[in-house]
Amino acid sequence: MFSWQSLARSDLIAESKNPNSLFNFFQGCLSLRIFVDEGGTFIPATGWGVVCSLALPHKEVGPARREIIRASRNWSRHKGELKGGALDLAELNVLVDILFRHDALLHACATDVSREDPSAVDRHKMVQCENSRNILRRSIMLNW
Repeated sequence: MFSWQSLARSDLIAESKNPNSLFNFFQGCLSLRIFVDEGGTFIPATGWGVVCSLALPHKEVGPARREIIRASRNWSRHKGELKGGALDLAELNVLVDILFRHDALLHACATDVSREDPSAVDRHKMVQCENSRNILRRSIMLNW
């Protein structure tokens, strides 16, 4: 599902400046890199689709990327990209451990698109991307 290269192409950065939260204590600014990716084809003929967002503190993006590159050197790739669906259990455990050490948060939404029309699927994808970002922002504020 996730490939580091496709996540790196996503360039969404969220800065939370909520004066009513504990962020104000920390000068009101926490910089996150939020990556959004999707799996599946999101067409009614194929069934399931998944939208995920992964948030990392901005200062952890470089170190996490370098650690993932080192750890995954011998992992199989599809067209040069790591694919979550192709990872074996040991590789998945390594990836999860790395992301955990770098304070990553993941939000996922799976949808059975076989019952939807294409325009509804497109609307759903956009709404889920925005909802994922909002959920991650609230999660960060609650954990501080």
